[in-house]
Amino acid sequence: MAYKALLSMFRNATAGGIARHVRSITVQTKIPSEDLIMILDTISEFGKLRELNWNTSAHIPRAVLQKLHSTWPDLEISAAVIDREDAENGAYRKMDLGLLSSPLLARLTYVVYERGYRSDRTCRSEWPKLSQALLSGGNIRSMVIQSQQDSSSAYHHDLVEDTEPERLPRLGLSLGVGFPKLEQLRIRNQIYYTSLWDEEHCRTLRNSIDPSRLRALEFGDDNPEAFFATFTGILPNLKSLRFGVKINTSLQPAEGFIDSLSGLKSLHIGGAHRGLDELWRVIEKHRDTLKTLILGPTWGQYGSPEYIDRSLLETIPQAFPNIERLGWHAPLQYVNDDDFLAMLSTMNLRHLDMFTHISGEASEYSEKLDVDVAQGSNNPPLNRTQSIAAATRIADTVSQKQKDPLERLTLHLARTLYMDRFQPYTTHTAFQLRRNDSSTAKDEKYHVRGKMHWWYSGQPLKEELLFEEETAGVFSAQ
Repeated sequence: MAYKALLSMFRNATAGGIARHVRSITVQTKIPSEDLIMILDTISEFGKLRELNWNTSAHIPRAVLQKLHSTWPDLEISAAVIDREDAENGAYRKMDLGLLSSPLLARLTYVVYERGYRSDRTCRSEWPKLSQALLSGGNIRSMVIQSQQDSSSAYHHDLVEDTEPERLPRLGLSLGVGFPKLEQLRIRNQIYYTSLWDEEHCRTLRNSIDPSRLRALEFGDDNPEAFFATFTGILPNLKSLRFGVKINTSLQPAEGFIDSLSGLKSLHIGGAHRGLDELWRVIEKHRDTLKTLILGPTWGQYGSPEYIDRSLLETIPQAFPNIERLGWHAPLQYVNDDDFLAMLSTMNLRHLDMFTHISGEASEYSEKLDVDVAQGSNNPPLNRTQSIAAATRIADTVSQKQKDPLERLTLHLARTLYMDRFQPYTTHTAFQLRRNDSSTAKDEKYHVRGKMHWWYSGQPLKEELLFEEETAGVFSAQ
């Protein structure tokens, strides 16, 4: 009914009506092409469109794309296509090459599928098509790309076509063609291997961008040694960095890279316990500018948690006086300890990420594991009501002694399960509380985001984006 009423307002607009005020359009599902064209025609007559957010796997109609190109050549398209695997229309499981190759495309959040299991071996994937399309557009400023296994063959509708060439599963780059406007690059895997960053690939990327424009880099939990070595000293305006510390990798390139930066505002390190002895000196160099510091969890042998000494946490308020968001990995008994939470409250945080591991025993978060030597263990679901209540106690306790109450708490939970013959593996989940400032919902202190389902191969991009977005409507995971 609301949709029909909105269309009616455009059709019956006099002196421009609502169309005079529209600067941005967000599309979240498939809607008829003629409706979009009618809206665009009305806006073009009376107003000025600046942005189109295309947040659906439905392909953008050719007529709509042509209208945008011809009417608003300076308009920017932001596309978030992260659920093609679940599209009901088989055509929408394929890549929308018209959208991806548009010179208006400025920001892209995308899941790219592949059939390989090692980053250093060729395989069939969507990377070649994605690379060619983005390079032909050439105006992209932000790329957030997650590699994911093509598991759709079980449903007889492969995402990766058998005709795709076998190449290394990564962004294809060519000399003389690149991304001169790139400001944000986030590439990570939801599968177990790491991305391949060799010296030649990094040099080609360096020659494909304007290093002075790059503001944000993310590599998931990868430690791209060749990238750090290649880009040390040439990214003067980088403000945000995320990477991981893996076993048997050198931290010297990362140390030199962080040391070469000036004015870093956000740093996220996965597996931080392994690297702080080497990296802490260069991290402290950014004490006056760092506002976000997330020291992600470290998992040792057989998935056992390894925690950073609590004494380091006590130095954070003095070491980083402007910190607004902190991420910390702590044992469950600390998470439930008022003294530990009071220590956190001395920082006057706006956003807290708590990482913890729950045992196989019953807790407020989940029931006891039932372990069988022949069949392994079950995986009891998260108790939604009790988990939210536990998180609320954490948020309230931290907020009590702060100058301003905590705005967001993201609780990251891990649990060790067992295959047959007690082979361990780790599952994860997360959810977020957001303080509700609305006067119309006084009985709800916090909004809750996240499905609260266990996952086995990294946090789904959809949920991570949901935790980052200011509004929940774009990536609803409820």
